[in-house]
Amino acid sequence: MIDREEFLKNNIFNKYLDFKADNDSDKQKYALQLRDLILRWSNIYFYKDATYIYWNEITDTVFRIAAQDKEKFLNCDEFIKYLKVCLYHAKAEYYRTEEKKLINIPKGQKHRLKEIIEVITRRECEIQRQLSEYERVKYAAEWFNISEKKIRNYLDNIALINNYGSFDEAIFDNENEINGRIQESIMINQQVESENNIKIHEAFKSVLDNRYKTTKPLICALFTAQCLNEKTGFDWLIDKFDWISEYFDNDIVEFYKIHGKVPTNKEIYKRMHPDVKNPDQAVSPHFSKFIKDFKSALLERNIRFFL
Repeated sequence: MIDREEFLKNNIFNKYLDFKADNDSDKQKYALQLRDLILRWSNIYFYKDATYIYWNEITDTVFRIAAQDKEKFLNCDEFIKYLKVCLYHAKAEYYRTEEKKLINIPKGQKHRLKEIIEVITRRECEIQRQLSEYERVKYAAEWFNISEKKIRNYLDNIALINNYGSFDEAIFDNENEINGRIQESIMINQQVESENNIKIHEAFKSVLDNRYKTTKPLICALFTAQCLNEKTGFDWLIDKFDWISEYFDNDIVEFYKIHGKVPTNKEIYKRMHPDVKNPDQAVSPHFSKFIKDFKSALLERNIRFFL
């Protein structure tokens, strides 16, 4: 099966080579195409939704990479490593710019705000969602054992920041501190993602194991078709979870490799139950119930994502 991320990385590298090989005529076109590919890759695999936050900085970074006289990279992996470093700097540049927009906060209060932001940021990473304003005040007040009114006064200072949204690295003093926060955030997110990956696998396996032996092959076959079909919204699971292919139906995978498409649910059910007269009505309840139970198992583990 094609690794979609590797395919996109190779496209990025090849577009970079096209830019470097061109004399002048199409350089602007190639630079824009290179930017669009990098933004697409970042949106899916790197910064994900935050790509839109750092959009301008990433764009500037891509144009700098394209314009510099650096020698060509030996291979795609070498270029992507360099690109990732550049994107980290783009993120740091975003926070340096945002910092300049801050109101003048007294030094002592600024230190306390840093502590509050760090605590809330960690909490949001743990639960993988942004806390509401009420939840932030409540959580911070309990953590620091001070009144909610005082916490709210602290946070009111941040509310005056231009385009203020969530608790980002907004009030840090220097580049080392900003870069340190970025690295810390990356490490926390990687740890949380790894732990959630295990929980999601456990949830999937437990729900599948609760099916009858005669039903399991059908569920796996239907699930395989859903993941291989880019129109269903399940295809991202292949890129996200290495273990997902363990549950794939080999016949459907081979069919997909040969024909470039997957059989319909009706065809899958008919293959496994040739005597059923109305397969359309039989398929829907089986798969819908499986997905519903899978979502419930995820919620029990405090995990939410869309299927």
